[in-house]
Amino acid sequence: MGVKWPIAASAMGGHFAYRDNFEWPNTFDGMLEFGPGPVAKDGFVLQYTMRMGCRRVHRSHAKCFCGTEASMLVDRSRISIVAESKRNKKTVVVNDLINPEEEILAAEDELRHSQVFLENMRRRKQPEANAETGHHATNFGHLMNISWQVGRSIRWDGEKDRIVDDPEANALVSKPYRAPWKLKV
Repeated sequence: MGVKWPIAASAMGGHFAYRDNFEWPNTFDGMLEFGPGPVAKDGFVLQYTMRMGCRRVHRSHAKCFCGTEASMLVDRSRISIVAESKRNKKTVVVNDLINPEEEILAAEDELRHSQVFLENMRRRKQPEANAETGHHATNFGHLMNISWQVGRSIRWDGEKDRIVDDPEANALVSKPYRAPWKLKV
C-alpha cells in the first residue's frame, strides 16, 4: 500500500471463548488507521480479527484492508478482493463474503521461505523482506496489543518509533534489557 506504519491503533478483546490462564485474550479485534499513500490517497484502515473459540467467522487471524472501493481480506488460506456494493446490483453471499470478485488461494509453499533464506545467505544478498520490513510488519501487532493493554486508542509516530502523548503506553513499546545486554541507538 506504500505506507510503512499506521498513525493510530485501537483494540479490544478478552477471555470470552473459554476460561484459561493465558496472558493474552482468546477473542480480539484490532484496528489500525493509516495515512495517505500512493495507493490509498485518503488513507485506509486495517482490521484484524482473532477468535480462538466461538468461530462463527471461518477466517480467524485474518487481516482486512478496507478501502473506498473495495476491501482485501488476507489470511493464510487465501486473499479475497471484495468490491463495495453498487446501487441496483444484486447482492451475492459466498461463505462469509458479500460480492467476492477475486480469490487467490495460498500456494503450497511451506518450504519456500527456508529456501529463499538459504539462497540469500549463499549469495550474500539482502532478502526482499529484510530487517526493516520485519520491524514495520511486526509493529502492527505490537501496537494493537499495546492499545489492548492500556484500554484505549493510541497515536503512533513512526518516524520516532514512539507513541504520542501517552507515557504509559509508550513505556510498553520496548522492555528493559536483562543485564548485561544493552541496546545503543
